[in-house]
Amino acid sequence: MQGKDVGEQLVEAAVARFEVRNFDYIRNLLEETGYDCEWEELPDGACHAFFSADAFERAKKVVRELAPDLARHARIVEDKSELAEFRVPKAIGAIMQRPAAKLSPYKLISQLLVGLIKEEGLNLQTNTPVKSLTAEPESDKRGWTVETPRGTIRARNVLCATNGYTSHLIPQMETLIVPVRGEMSALKPPAALLERPFTCSYELIGAVGQDETLDDYLMQRPVSEGGQLMFGGGRLLAREEGIDVDDDEKVDEPVAEYLRSLPAFMDLGFGKEIEPLEAEAEWTGVMGYSRDDLPWIGGVPGMEGVFLSAGYAGHGMPNGALSGQHAAELVVAALKSEGSKGWRDYERHAVEQGRIPESYVISSERMTAARQKPRLQPKYRVKWGEEHLAKILGR
Repeated sequence: MQGKDVGEQLVEAAVARFEVRNFDYIRNLLEETGYDCEWEELPDGACHAFFSADAFERAKKVVRELAPDLARHARIVEDKSELAEFRVPKAIGAIMQRPAAKLSPYKLISQLLVGLIKEEGLNLQTNTPVKSLTAEPESDKRGWTVETPRGTIRARNVLCATNGYTSHLIPQMETLIVPVRGEMSALKPPAALLERPFTCSYELIGAVGQDETLDDYLMQRPVSEGGQLMFGGGRLLAREEGIDVDDDEKVDEPVAEYLRSLPAFMDLGFGKEIEPLEAEAEWTGVMGYSRDDLPWIGGVPGMEGVFLSAGYAGHGMPNGALSGQHAAELVVAALKSEGSKGWRDYERHAVEQGRIPESYVISSERMTAARQKPRLQPKYRVKWGEEHLAKILGR
């Protein structure tokens, strides 16, 4: 935690503990429901592989300063033979983290929604974008008008889980949560990875000169489902690094080419021959990046009755479940009381009990402080070319 004061260290510890609780929550949920969503706890956990010496030194310092209850989840790996065992022989070092698991978010959410529709009568309206969110006159207790192409809804409370598109409905979040387009690929696995699949998931940090804010992510689907390598990242090569790009219908071809070049910096069992992998699918998605690097969970100042759960900066998997649950509980508390006192009391108790990090809570003070931080801007503006690709592939 180089250069950080005690307050910042405490914030990070609270966030880390919250992420561990999210893992336990999802595990328990799947044990209770039996949902088939490709959940698998990984024997070797997660491998955070570093290709940048500076980034690795910073990471080691963070691990060494962790509280004991968090330090037990992380292990520093520098031995070259062990790095080779984890298929990252070109990495400078790695942090191994346990526990870790993989799942299909699409399968999980689909089954959750089906259960809520059948058992709780959820009214789910798909393909119904919200065009505007307008406050009703103060005399009207229903609060808000939600306009869609298929009709208008009036509600006392509205929960926005809009991530990169938040400022469209909540203008004061403009520049506080910005859209960032990321790219994913489903790569056809080599035969060696069907015989000996990954035993961990991967975060690749500092590949092709990126810093740790532009890391890449990799996991393998179960062999029974095809064993595809789900590889995402490469934002270094995207137009404007994907920042302020909200169109997810296009693929950045330089990024796609980089993702197919995975064998250049991992041992996938090819031996000395390094060839790009074949992509079975390639797509993009829009994330919501927070100006102060933390999610925004809670009631929106100046918009009584409007709640928000957004700004996960591509890190929603270890945060989203309990953050969404907390936001929904705030709405329930608001429904049970007049004015904001009920949900604010609930929020305060949740922070005191460690059920939500205080740094995630939305307030006017936090918004003001966040606006003093630098806006998210492209760092590299790299131009892709055959020469750069050849360098990556070691040709």
